[in-house]
Amino acid sequence: MKHLADNSSNTSIFIKRVEIPFPVHDVFNYHARNKAIDRLIPPWGLLKIIKRNNGLGIGETCILELQCGPFKLRWIAKHFGYVQDQVFQDEMIRGPLKSWRHTHSFTPNALGGCMLEDKIEYSLPYGFNRFNILRKQLNKTLKEMFSYRHRILQNDMKLWELLKENKGKRILITGSTGLIGSALIPLLEAAGEHKISRLIRPSSKYSDNGNSSNFRVWDPETGIVAHNDLEGFDTIIHLSGESIGGRWSKKKKKRIHDSRVKTTELLCDGIKNLKKPPSTLLCASAIGYYGSRGEEVVTEESMPGHGFLANLCVDWEDRAKSVESIGIRVVNARFGLILSPKGGILKILDLASCLKTGITFGNGSNIFNWVSIEDVIGGIMYAIDNTTMRGPINMVSPNPAKSSDFFKIISKIQENQIFLRFGPRFMELALGDFADTISESNGVVKPQKLLSAGYPFMSPCLEDAVRLLLGRQINTKTERGILESR
Repeated sequence: MKHLADNSSNTSIFIKRVEIPFPVHDVFNYHARNKAIDRLIPPWGLLKIIKRNNGLGIGETCILELQCGPFKLRWIAKHFGYVQDQVFQDEMIRGPLKSWRHTHSFTPNALGGCMLEDKIEYSLPYGFNRFNILRKQLNKTLKEMFSYRHRILQNDMKLWELLKENKGKRILITGSTGLIGSALIPLLEAAGEHKISRLIRPSSKYSDNGNSSNFRVWDPETGIVAHNDLEGFDTIIHLSGESIGGRWSKKKKKRIHDSRVKTTELLCDGIKNLKKPPSTLLCASAIGYYGSRGEEVVTEESMPGHGFLANLCVDWEDRAKSVESIGIRVVNARFGLILSPKGGILKILDLASCLKTGITFGNGSNIFNWVSIEDVIGGIMYAIDNTTMRGPINMVSPNPAKSSDFFKIISKIQENQIFLRFGPRFMELALGDFADTISESNGVVKPQKLLSAGYPFMSPCLEDAVRLLLGRQINTKTERGILESR
């Protein structure tokens, strides 16, 4: 990658380049797909998509919302320049800056790949040009953003190349607004070129720009799912379920159980009555299936453990397997400790780091079988598009970490100055039975099936994964500033 920042008294120029080992036509077309912009906006940023552009053509507009402290600012960008496989441009017509123009240039190279150049020309608002520190901070933010964009682009193109023969599936997803579902859908649409519909509850506030054809309705609380709403799909992905976070009371544990086991049973009963059922059902599960195993190495072939989570996962997977009797390929995605700045443990640690404070709990020797959200959604897409994969699949990194190392690495990345350890008594008071679960180790869980199937892990290293997700990249390039008069 190459990076260049030009600063002038009125206009600043930021340029970042990257070599992509895929044909220019394919890389250009990726940017035109629905939800590509969702993939390329960093999860740690302050931008929210209000309205997507419909392609890259001249006149198309995209509306974003920028969170600045307690204020929300609209950012409206309009496309004004377009040459297929060469360039497209967008310009801010309303927003917090005086001006902003983004030129995306694509140049083929001799090796069959291409170079992508992102060029940003911007001016700070009136009265702010004299504050050079603001320009430096914005350039730093842009560097982090485009480092993330280019990593995601390269990884998505790699998955697209591996799985392009299976593109265009019709996929129905439950739990589409959750941590996994909200990250998965943009990948399936941008890199998989799949057609996505959401199975939502009547109380859901979700809408896809008013396009009602993109969602179906079910009501697990009353046991209602219309067969017509399940008909016509190649794959169904079932991700819904009560969060396991928080204090485990008896009522909480019942909600955790019923939101998984009963909803899966309801869904599978509906699938069995379809005229044309899907060829694949992927149902969420968890590595809690293995119970407390110390430092034992476990794979998908290992027997289940004991305890609430282990018993829950067994029941959960059994309900999903019931549709195998009608010839459906069933995949049970056993998720590990998912890392995402939008939820879970990484979000908690990131919030604490605002006060330069690191957090740790547990005895330090238990194993954390972590996985980046990028490899969660990449693994799901790989599993549904690779028809040789079936049964339980461990969705974890091939490199687990001891809890002491896990917290130290993240605290180092966040540059924390204080380190707080919460003991067993505090955890028990705060979390109830859940405290025992997170302090135990599920063993060293190996993603054997993903490795055997050739899945290309995007973030197998903990430090690299966290840096990417939090926008804390190591500065390995020499930056060059040029003053330019305009």
